Amino acid sequence: MEADDGLWSDGVQRELERLEQACGPERLPPVLEVEAHQRALARRAEAPLSSDAPDWSVGMHGGVPVLVPRSQLDDADAVALSAQVSTVADRNELAPLAEELTRRSSDPIVRARAIFRWVADAIAFDASAGELPPQDPSSVLARRTAAGDGHAKLVEALGQHANLRISCVYGHGRSRSWRFVALDEGHSGGAPPVNHCWNALYAGNSWHLLDAAWAAGSVTSDGQFHKAFDEAYWLPLPPRMAVTHRPVLPGWQLLAEPITERQYRQSVPRGAAFFRHGLQMLSHPVDGTIRCGQRVDIILGHAPHVPVHFACVLVEECIGEEAVASDGWPH
Repeated sequence: MEADDGLWSDGVQRELERLEQACGPERLPPVLEVEAHQRALARRAEAPLSSDAPDWSVGMHGGVPVLVPRSQLDDADAVALSAQVSTVADRNELAPLAEELTRRSSDPIVRARAIFRWVADAIAFDASAGELPPQDPSSVLARRTAAGDGHAKLVEALGQHANLRISCVYGHGRSRSWRFVALDEGHSGGAPPVNHCWNALYAGNSWHLLDAAWAAGSVTSDGQFHKAFDEAYWLPLPPRMAVTHRPVLPGWQLLAEPITERQYRQSVPRGAAFFRHGLQMLSHPVDGTIRCGQRVDIILGHAPHVPVHFACVLVEECIGEEAVASDGWPH
Protein backbone atom coordinates (compact mmCIF):
# COMPACT_ATOMS: atom_id res chain seq x y z
CA MET A 1 0.00 0.00 0.00
CA GLU A 2 1.19 3.52 -0.68
CA ALA A 3 1.94 5.77 2.25
CA ASP A 4 -1.30 7.73 1.83
CA ASP A 5 -3.60 4.71 1.36
CA GLY A 6 -6.26 3.94 3.95
CA LEU A 7 -4.29 1.17 5.67
CA TRP A 8 -1.28 3.40 6.31
CA SER A 9 -2.74 6.89 6.61
CA ASP A 10 -4.14 6.63 10.13
CA GLY A 11 -2.90 3.68 12.16
CA VAL A 12 0.66 3.70 10.89
CA GLN A 13 1.03 7.46 11.16
CA ARG A 14 -0.18 7.41 14.76
CA GLU A 15 2.25 4.60 15.58
CA LEU A 16 5.19 6.40 14.00
CA GLU A 17 4.33 9.61 15.81
CA ARG A 18 4.10 7.74 19.11
CA LEU A 19 7.49 6.08 18.59
CA GLU A 20 9.18 9.29 17.52
CA GLN A 21 7.79 11.17 20.51
CA ALA A 22 8.98 8.42 22.85
CA CYS A 23 12.43 7.81 21.42
CA GLY A 24 13.22 10.29 18.68
CA PRO A 25 13.56 9.32 15.02
CA GLU A 26 17.28 8.48 15.31
CA ARG A 27 17.19 6.64 18.62
CA LEU A 28 14.98 3.61 18.18
CA PRO A 29 16.24 1.28 19.44
CA PRO A 30 18.49 3.25 21.82
CA VAL A 31 21.99 3.93 20.54
CA LEU A 32 23.64 2.00 23.37
CA GLU A 33 21.65 -1.11 22.51
CA VAL A 34 22.66 -0.84 18.86
CA GLU A 35 26.31 -0.57 19.89
CA ALA A 36 25.96 -3.63 22.12
CA HIS A 37 24.37 -5.47 19.19
CA GLN A 38 27.34 -4.63 16.97
CA ARG A 39 29.85 -5.79 19.60
CA ALA A 40 27.99 -9.10 19.99
CA LEU A 41 28.06 -9.66 16.23
CA ALA A 42 31.77 -8.90 16.12
CA ARG A 43 32.52 -11.38 18.91
CA ARG A 44 30.55 -14.15 17.19
CA ALA A 45 32.17 -13.44 13.84
CA GLU A 46 35.64 -13.91 15.36
CA ALA A 47 34.86 -17.57 16.12
CA PRO A 48 34.61 -19.48 12.81
CA LEU A 49 32.67 -22.72 12.75
CA SER A 50 34.67 -25.93 12.43
CA SER A 51 33.43 -29.05 10.67
CA ASP A 52 32.47 -30.64 13.99
CA ALA A 53 30.82 -27.52 15.42
CA PRO A 54 27.17 -27.62 16.55
CA ASP A 55 24.55 -27.14 13.86
CA TRP A 56 23.67 -23.54 14.64
CA SER A 57 20.74 -21.60 13.28
CA VAL A 58 22.42 -19.47 10.63
CA GLY A 59 19.55 -18.28 8.42
CA MET A 60 21.07 -15.59 6.17
CA HIS A 61 24.03 -15.20 8.49
CA GLY A 62 26.59 -16.90 6.28
CA GLY A 63 27.86 -19.19 9.04
CA VAL A 64 27.75 -16.76 11.97
CA PRO A 65 26.18 -18.62 14.93
CA VAL A 66 23.06 -17.15 16.50
CA LEU A 67 22.62 -17.86 20.18
CA VAL A 68 20.94 -21.28 20.12
CA PRO A 69 21.61 -24.64 18.42
CA ARG A 70 19.60 -25.52 15.35
CA SER A 71 18.08 -28.52 17.13
CA GLN A 72 16.26 -26.25 19.58
CA LEU A 73 14.75 -24.28 16.71
CA ASP A 74 13.69 -27.51 15.04
CA ASP A 75 11.91 -28.42 18.27
CA ALA A 76 10.18 -25.03 18.27
CA ASP A 77 9.10 -25.59 14.66
CA ALA A 78 7.69 -29.00 15.56
CA VAL A 79 5.66 -27.42 18.34
CA ALA A 80 4.39 -24.64 16.06
CA LEU A 81 3.20 -27.16 13.47
CA SER A 82 1.76 -29.66 15.97
CA ALA A 83 -1.86 -30.77 16.18
CA GLN A 84 -2.05 -29.56 19.78
CA VAL A 85 -1.17 -26.00 18.83
CA SER A 86 -3.62 -26.18 15.92
CA THR A 87 -6.38 -27.20 18.31
CA VAL A 88 -5.62 -24.29 20.65
CA ALA A 89 -5.36 -21.87 17.72
CA ASP A 90 -8.85 -22.83 16.58
CA ARG A 91 -10.16 -21.19 19.74
CA ASN A 92 -9.01 -17.84 18.24
CA GLU A 93 -7.69 -16.56 21.55
CA LEU A 94 -4.28 -14.87 21.66
CA ALA A 95 -3.19 -15.63 25.23
CA PRO A 96 -3.82 -19.42 25.18
CA LEU A 97 -2.14 -19.70 21.78
CA ALA A 98 0.95 -17.83 22.97
CA GLU A 99 1.13 -20.04 26.05
CA GLU A 100 0.85 -23.25 24.04
CA LEU A 101 3.50 -22.11 21.57
CA THR A 102 6.07 -21.04 24.16
CA ARG A 103 5.53 -23.02 27.37
CA ARG A 104 8.13 -25.69 26.56
CA SER A 105 11.11 -23.32 26.57
CA SER A 106 12.39 -20.43 28.66
CA ASP A 107 14.82 -19.20 26.00
CA PRO A 108 13.42 -16.04 24.35
CA ILE A 109 14.92 -16.91 20.95
CA VAL A 110 13.29 -20.36 20.98
CA ARG A 111 9.98 -18.93 22.20
CA ALA A 112 10.04 -16.26 19.50
CA ARG A 113 10.89 -18.90 16.89
CA ALA A 114 7.76 -20.91 17.74
CA ILE A 115 5.61 -17.79 17.31
CA PHE A 116 7.39 -16.79 14.09
CA ARG A 117 7.04 -20.27 12.59
CA TRP A 118 3.37 -20.57 13.48
CA VAL A 119 2.44 -17.17 12.02
CA ALA A 120 4.44 -17.84 8.84
CA ASP A 121 2.67 -21.19 8.40
CA ALA A 122 -0.86 -20.36 9.51
CA ILE A 123 -1.43 -16.82 8.19
CA ALA A 124 -1.71 -16.50 4.42
CA PHE A 125 -1.29 -13.27 2.49
CA ASP A 126 -4.56 -11.68 1.45
CA ALA A 127 -3.96 -10.97 -2.25
CA SER A 128 -7.55 -9.97 -2.96
CA ALA A 129 -8.25 -6.57 -4.46
CA GLY A 130 -10.32 -3.90 -2.79
CA GLU A 131 -10.51 -2.57 0.72
CA LEU A 132 -8.57 -4.61 3.26
CA PRO A 133 -10.35 -6.11 6.26
CA PRO A 134 -9.18 -5.20 9.79
CA GLN A 135 -5.54 -6.10 10.45
CA ASP A 136 -5.62 -6.14 14.25
CA PRO A 137 -4.20 -9.34 15.84
CA SER A 138 -7.55 -10.80 16.90
CA SER A 139 -9.08 -10.31 13.45
CA VAL A 140 -6.04 -11.78 11.69
CA LEU A 141 -6.05 -14.78 14.02
CA ALA A 142 -9.73 -15.46 13.40
CA ARG A 143 -9.50 -14.93 9.62
CA ARG A 144 -6.08 -16.62 9.07
CA THR A 145 -5.19 -14.06 6.40
CA ALA A 146 -3.33 -10.77 6.59
CA ALA A 147 -1.89 -7.97 4.49
CA GLY A 148 0.02 -4.80 5.25
CA ASP A 149 1.00 -4.97 8.92
CA GLY A 150 -1.26 -7.87 9.91
CA HIS A 151 1.47 -10.51 10.25
CA ALA A 152 3.79 -8.25 12.24
CA LYS A 153 1.03 -7.10 14.60
CA LEU A 154 0.10 -10.72 15.32
CA VAL A 155 3.75 -11.65 16.03
CA GLU A 156 4.02 -8.65 18.33
CA ALA A 157 0.79 -9.48 20.19
CA LEU A 158 1.67 -13.16 20.69
CA GLY A 159 5.14 -12.13 21.82
CA GLN A 160 3.75 -9.73 24.38
CA HIS A 161 1.50 -12.46 25.78
CA ALA A 162 4.64 -14.62 26.06
CA ASN A 163 6.56 -11.84 27.87
CA LEU A 164 8.88 -11.27 24.92
CA ARG A 165 10.15 -7.88 23.86
CA ILE A 166 8.97 -7.66 20.25
CA SER A 167 8.22 -4.48 18.31
CA CYS A 168 6.69 -3.68 14.94
CA VAL A 169 8.93 -1.94 12.41
CA TYR A 170 7.26 0.06 9.64
CA GLY A 171 8.95 0.91 6.37
CA HIS A 172 9.47 -0.09 2.74
CA GLY A 173 9.74 -3.69 1.56
CA ARG A 174 11.78 -3.97 -1.64
CA SER A 175 10.42 -6.81 -3.75
CA ARG A 176 11.93 -7.95 -7.05
CA SER A 177 9.35 -5.90 -8.94
CA TRP A 178 10.60 -2.69 -7.32
CA ARG A 179 13.34 -1.07 -9.38
CA PHE A 180 16.09 1.17 -8.10
CA VAL A 181 16.51 4.63 -9.60
CA ALA A 182 19.68 5.84 -11.26
CA LEU A 183 20.07 8.98 -9.18
CA ASP A 184 21.82 11.63 -11.22
CA GLU A 185 22.44 15.22 -10.20
CA GLY A 186 19.24 17.00 -9.41
CA HIS A 187 17.39 13.78 -8.52
CA SER A 188 17.24 13.36 -4.76
CA GLY A 189 15.10 10.23 -4.82
CA GLY A 190 13.24 10.87 -1.60
CA ALA A 191 11.94 8.36 0.88
CA PRO A 192 10.35 5.19 -0.54
CA PRO A 193 6.70 4.63 0.36
CA VAL A 194 5.66 2.88 3.56
CA ASN A 195 4.32 -0.42 2.25
CA HIS A 196 5.42 -3.10 4.70
CA CYS A 197 5.87 -3.99 8.38
CA TRP A 198 8.17 -6.49 10.08
CA ASN A 199 9.41 -7.17 13.63
CA ALA A 200 12.37 -6.67 15.91
CA LEU A 201 13.10 -8.98 18.85
CA TYR A 202 15.25 -8.07 21.85
CA ALA A 203 17.05 -11.13 23.24
CA GLY A 204 20.57 -11.99 24.34
CA ASN A 205 21.30 -8.31 25.08
CA SER A 206 20.79 -7.28 21.46
CA TRP A 207 18.12 -6.64 18.85
CA HIS A 208 17.32 -9.06 16.02
CA LEU A 209 15.12 -8.66 12.94
CA LEU A 210 12.48 -11.05 11.61
CA ASP A 211 9.76 -10.94 8.96
CA ALA A 212 7.07 -13.59 9.29
CA ALA A 213 5.10 -12.13 6.38
CA TRP A 214 7.85 -12.64 3.80
CA ALA A 215 8.80 -15.95 5.41
CA ALA A 216 5.28 -17.22 4.72
CA GLY A 217 5.69 -17.35 0.94
CA SER A 218 5.50 -15.16 -2.14
CA VAL A 219 3.02 -13.64 -4.56
CA THR A 220 3.07 -14.83 -8.17
CA SER A 221 2.94 -12.51 -11.16
CA ASP A 222 -0.82 -13.07 -11.46
CA GLY A 223 -1.40 -11.99 -7.86
CA GLN A 224 -1.76 -15.43 -6.27
CA PHE A 225 -0.16 -16.24 -2.91
CA HIS A 226 2.19 -19.22 -2.97
CA LYS A 227 2.80 -20.70 0.48
CA ALA A 228 6.44 -21.71 1.03
CA PHE A 229 8.35 -21.14 4.26
CA ASP A 230 11.54 -19.11 3.76
CA GLU A 231 14.15 -19.41 6.51
CA ALA A 232 15.96 -16.34 5.21
CA TYR A 233 13.73 -13.91 7.11
CA TRP A 234 14.44 -15.41 10.53
CA LEU A 235 17.09 -13.22 12.26
CA PRO A 236 18.95 -12.03 9.15
CA LEU A 237 22.05 -9.94 9.76
CA PRO A 238 21.16 -6.22 9.68
CA PRO A 239 23.33 -5.36 6.63
CA ARG A 240 21.55 -8.04 4.62
CA MET A 241 18.08 -7.09 5.84
CA ALA A 242 18.84 -3.48 4.88
CA VAL A 243 19.03 -4.48 1.21
CA THR A 244 15.29 -5.22 1.06
CA HIS A 245 13.85 -3.52 4.16
CA ARG A 246 14.04 0.25 4.69
CA PRO A 247 12.54 1.27 8.08
CA VAL A 248 11.03 4.72 8.50
CA LEU A 249 13.00 5.15 11.73
CA PRO A 250 16.71 4.69 10.86
CA GLY A 251 17.56 3.16 14.26
CA TRP A 252 15.70 0.01 13.26
CA GLN A 253 18.32 -0.74 10.62
CA LEU A 254 20.43 -1.92 13.59
CA LEU A 255 23.51 -0.58 11.82
CA ALA A 256 26.21 1.52 13.44
CA GLU A 257 26.04 3.70 10.31
CA PRO A 258 22.51 3.50 8.84
CA ILE A 259 22.30 3.53 5.06
CA THR A 260 20.79 6.61 3.45
CA GLU A 261 17.74 6.79 1.24
CA ARG A 262 20.01 7.41 -1.73
CA GLN A 263 22.13 4.33 -0.97
CA TYR A 264 19.01 2.21 -0.58
CA ARG A 265 17.62 3.33 -3.93
CA GLN A 266 20.91 2.95 -5.79
CA SER A 267 21.95 -0.44 -4.44
CA VAL A 268 21.71 -3.60 -6.53
CA PRO A 269 18.45 -5.51 -5.87
CA ARG A 270 19.22 -8.83 -4.17
CA GLY A 271 16.75 -11.37 -2.88
CA ALA A 272 16.94 -13.86 -0.03
CA ALA A 273 18.39 -16.57 -2.28
CA PHE A 274 21.39 -14.35 -3.09
CA PHE A 275 22.43 -14.34 0.56
CA ARG A 276 21.27 -17.87 1.28
CA HIS A 277 23.87 -19.13 -1.19
CA GLY A 278 26.62 -16.98 0.31
CA LEU A 279 26.98 -14.65 -2.68
CA GLN A 280 28.60 -11.21 -2.59
CA MET A 281 28.44 -8.28 -5.00
CA LEU A 282 32.13 -7.41 -5.46
CA SER A 283 32.17 -5.11 -8.48
CA HIS A 284 29.11 -3.00 -7.64
CA PRO A 285 28.67 -3.21 -3.86
CA VAL A 286 26.89 0.15 -3.47
CA ASP A 287 25.77 1.62 -6.79
CA GLY A 288 23.59 -0.51 -9.05
CA THR A 289 23.89 1.91 -11.95
CA ILE A 290 26.11 0.47 -14.71
CA ARG A 291 27.62 2.95 -17.16
CA CYS A 292 29.73 1.44 -19.91
CA GLY A 293 30.75 1.65 -23.53
CA GLN A 294 31.35 -1.75 -25.07
CA ARG A 295 32.29 -3.84 -22.04
CA VAL A 296 31.48 -4.06 -18.35
CA ASP A 297 32.76 -6.53 -15.75
CA ILE A 298 30.24 -7.67 -13.13
CA ILE A 299 32.01 -9.64 -10.42
CA LEU A 300 30.22 -11.83 -7.87
CA GLY A 301 31.89 -13.67 -5.02
CA HIS A 302 30.94 -16.89 -3.28
CA ALA A 303 32.37 -19.35 -0.78
CA PRO A 304 35.16 -21.33 -2.49
CA HIS A 305 33.92 -24.69 -1.24
CA VAL A 306 30.39 -24.19 -2.65
CA PRO A 307 29.92 -24.77 -6.40
CA VAL A 308 27.72 -22.12 -8.01
CA HIS A 309 26.31 -21.91 -11.53
CA PHE A 310 25.66 -18.36 -12.72
CA ALA A 311 23.14 -17.24 -15.31
CA CYS A 312 22.61 -13.60 -16.22
CA VAL A 313 19.65 -11.84 -17.80
CA LEU A 314 20.04 -8.18 -18.78
CA VAL A 315 16.97 -5.97 -19.03
CA GLU A 316 17.26 -2.48 -20.50
CA GLU A 317 15.25 0.17 -18.72
CA CYS A 318 14.85 3.89 -19.13
CA ILE A 319 16.94 5.90 -16.68
CA GLY A 320 14.84 8.04 -14.42
CA GLU A 321 11.76 5.86 -14.54
CA GLU A 322 10.77 3.87 -11.50
CA ALA A 323 8.31 1.05 -10.93
CA VAL A 324 7.25 0.82 -7.32
CA ALA A 325 5.64 -2.34 -5.99
CA SER A 326 2.87 -1.18 -3.71
CA ASP A 327 2.19 -4.45 -1.91
CA GLY A 328 5.38 -4.82 0.10
CA TRP A 329 5.53 -8.50 -0.80
CA PRO A 330 8.32 -10.54 -2.43
CA HIS A 331 7.53 -11.48 -6.06
